[in-house]
Amino acid sequence: MFAYQECLDSLKYLAKNSIRTDLSYCQRLDFYSCKFGFNNYHHFQKTMPKLPTDRFGKVSLRLMRQYCQTARPGLDMAYYELYAEKGPKIAFYSHWVGWDKIGREVREPRPLDAQKSIDGLRELFVHPIYIVENHRQLLGWLHNWYGTALVPQTLAKYYFPEKFDRKRLVCDHVDIKLIRACNEDYNNNVAT
Repeated sequence: MFAYQECLDSLKYLAKNSIRTDLSYCQRLDFYSCKFGFNNYHHFQKTMPKLPTDRFGKVSLRLMRQYCQTARPGLDMAYYELYAEKGPKIAFYSHWVGWDKIGREVREPRPLDAQKSIDGLRELFVHPIYIVENHRQLLGWLHNWYGTALVPQTLAKYYFPEKFDRKRLVCDHVDIKLIRACNEDYNNNVAT
């Protein structure tokens, strides 16, 4: 699924941007190589290219999953908190934009500052929070890993444009009886 160079670049990115300032860059390369199941960075470099094609695909998918679980979001980008289940079924952290013609809530994805949110989210949830920043990572998450991911705006809008085009469903004059009849849980910010 992922190329060797992508795995190598991801490992280097983690080492370069690590919060482990007590280690040198080379030590961080070894540290993340060990986290990914190798003895050290040289073992990673030596082993990965020699794996048979079928095995390499599985190993690279596992490595990129670990990378996405560990990575930190990029700066100066809006991210969206998305949830994937098999099917694939996509839900998202949302904000209210209005009522539709039969009295249901209309919600769209709510952007968040991922740099400020990631540590709190990773502490709050028991399951992994993925940082998905390119097409291959998104496809890996969407079809293999599932769960919660923070996805940059451009990628989220490219893959899920229907989630962002919901204002067209909003009706200006909705009877309050219709809204009450829907009996929705208005305390939940997760929408589909």
